[in-house]
Amino acid sequence: MVSRADILQASAMARQLHVYKPGIDFVPGARLEVLESRDSHWYQCKIVEVDWGELDILVHYERWSNRFDEWLKMDSTRIRNLSHSSQRREWKSGLSVGDRVLARWANDGKRYHARITKELGDGKS
Repeated sequence: MVSRADILQASAMARQLHVYKPGIDFVPGARLEVLESRDSHWYQCKIVEVDWGELDILVHYERWSNRFDEWLKMDSTRIRNLSHSSQRREWKSGLSVGDRVLARWANDGKRYHARITKELGDGKS
């Protein structure tokens, strides 16, 4: 668990190094959204590691394998706070439109990477 003192220290450091972004705490465990470069969609992520020397953060895309984790610059335009995602509607399953999932194709039973594009209203996506 990150203490309030850690958050305040990280915020002060970010301001001093000119990488401060309102609503983003550059501490492990903090949540934010990242613009995924391949499909240009915003995804919820969690900061795994912070490198103040290089001004980098290692982010983990929530509900995805850590093989998709990536290092980003703190001043990257690909990161933003979670306030934008509060408008996304969460389903009872915990999934929401825009989430990346593994989907099983009915014809061959194989699983493929997919993105939820809409809610059908019948518990299926």
